[in-house]
Amino acid sequence: MKLIEEGFLQRNKVVLIIALALFIFPAFLGAAVTYQNMGSNYGMISQNLYHLSQTGHPSPIQGVDGVEIFFHNLSVDLMVVLGGFLFSIISVLLVVYNGFIIGAPFGTDVLFASVSILPHSIIEYPTSIFTLAAAFNITLLEVKMIKNRAFKSVLEENKVMLKDILALVIISVIFLIVAAFIEGNLTVPIVNWVYGF
Repeated sequence: MKLIEEGFLQRNKVVLIIALALFIFPAFLGAAVTYQNMGSNYGMISQNLYHLSQTGHPSPIQGVDGVEIFFHNLSVDLMVVLGGFLFSIISVLLVVYNGFIIGAPFGTDVLFASVSILPHSIIEYPTSIFTLAAAFNITLLEVKMIKNRAFKSVLEENKVMLKDILALVIISVIFLIVAAFIEGNLTVPIVNWVYGF
């Protein structure tokens, strides 16, 4: 059995684009709002870290537990998927909120956010899009069941969609594992290297 059936991207193009928009626009908004609120304090994290490294202080950047990060992110993404059973309302709210929160650090200090967040987030953030797309597909199946007043026949007729949902979830879990490894093991050395510690 193949994880991804032929035509996967074409079948899921619409839900993936909607999920991407619901993640990206709040992220930009979060960055813009935070930047506006920072005023003259914008970039202070980088300035302080450069100052500390030049005066011989040890790095204040602490590592995180990759396993703990993985399970936290997994629980959020599973809530997004399961929100599909509630017509994706909770799923959309979670992804929009996370997008806004994720964008905020870039409005505080883009250099610090880039070196401390981007190395793992390039892999981690797509999981929000994938799991929201999975939630949308669950909602679509649910609507078909309600409309047709049938459960088993709708599932039988939509086996490929069920496989797509499973594929989106499995891909998200794999991405989360890789992102958690990067965040737990590589983020601190990258930040310390950039700031000269």
